[in-house]
Amino acid sequence: MQDDLAMREIRLEWRLIFLYAMGLVAFSVVYTMALWLMPGADDSLTFAAYGQLIYYAILATLMVRVAYRPLKTMLAKHRMQKGYTLGVIIGGFFFMLGTSTLVGIVLSEFGITDTSANQESLEQMAQSAWYNFVAVGLFGVLFAPIIEELVFRKGVFGLMERRWNATAAILGSSLLFGAIHMMTGFSHVLELLPYVAMGVAFGVIYKLTDRRLDIVIGMHMLWNLFVVSVMLIGM
Repeated sequence: MQDDLAMREIRLEWRLIFLYAMGLVAFSVVYTMALWLMPGADDSLTFAAYGQLIYYAILATLMVRVAYRPLKTMLAKHRMQKGYTLGVIIGGFFFMLGTSTLVGIVLSEFGITDTSANQESLEQMAQSAWYNFVAVGLFGVLFAPIIEELVFRKGVFGLMERRWNATAAILGSSLLFGAIHMMTGFSHVLELLPYVAMGVAFGVIYKLTDRRLDIVIGMHMLWNLFVVSVMLIGM
């Protein structure tokens, strides 16, 4: 029975990773074709914002469908432990805030004060128009946390922990989490550090809470809401 359960978990973890990879490929192909068919779209921040919103919404829906059973189990625990869940999410947010501050100090010591290309592109979209801000807010706060936690915690973390140990799983999933956010480009390798630190925070909380996906998803949503709120102030 335990062997069957373990095999189902492994298959689920690989399915989430595969779905994510195929989603990235499909989005790249469709987006490139759309740019080719629509001259001038490559200069449109609205096109970029809503293109990503559609992509994230579709992918999040598919992933929730694939991971329906573990998510249902997590929600059952959430209903029974609402106070604990909310407390860990809020505590995790402040843990991430402190970590982010320390990372910022380290980066400033190396003369790195600019935001990453990924963050800069999001800020440009969000600050270009209120309706683009809505799109960035929706995919950044609602859909991206669901996708990324299912992939990097449930998927990558799960496979690495099973193959090696929790420390390797935290570090490995965090490095991959950081690398995926650098796909839009970077000027210095240390720009990876904030995302890796974020991944480590999620990984540690995930492990300490007995792999509670709802908690790390909630933390991720709250953090992204904070980031989007800062963007709103800058508009």
